[in-house]
Amino acid sequence: MARADNCARAVSWRADMDKVFESGTSSTWRGFYVHAPGTRRHAMHLDLAFSVGVVAGGGSDDIGRFAIRGGYDQEGVRVWWHKHYVGAHSVWYDGVRDGAASRVLYGGWSIGTEFSGGFRIWRGAQAADAGVVETAAEVSAVELLEELAGVGVR
Repeated sequence: MARADNCARAVSWRADMDKVFESGTSSTWRGFYVHAPGTRRHAMHLDLAFSVGVVAGGGSDDIGRFAIRGGYDQEGVRVWWHKHYVGAHSVWYDGVRDGAASRVLYGGWSIGTEFSGGFRIWRGAQAADAGVVETAAEVSAVELLEELAGVGVR
């Protein structure tokens, strides 16, 4: 019975991720990235589209404008992408969805093997939605990075 429940949940998550963006339209996401424990949160503004396993879009943060191209798994739980700054470097992002009904993604980022940190983004144009306010206010950068290590996301 538990296996059937897990399969049904996985199908539901995938359908929800596909429904987030209908007909190739995109949606606004906000969030932040951190460099290391105890460092400040750097705001990100993103427009992302999820369709048939592909993540695409772009946005801006304190470094500049960027394009995003990546994917998500069949279950709609794990996401990954390259964030390429216009005329500059690329950053690899790898994360997970925060629960079945969640519009929150979190994980880690890296530039080669030398630089890495964590991120958290949520769907919506507001600075933080009700579900994220609690989490963002209560989770320090140290706890966020420890959480990322716990799920095996670099």
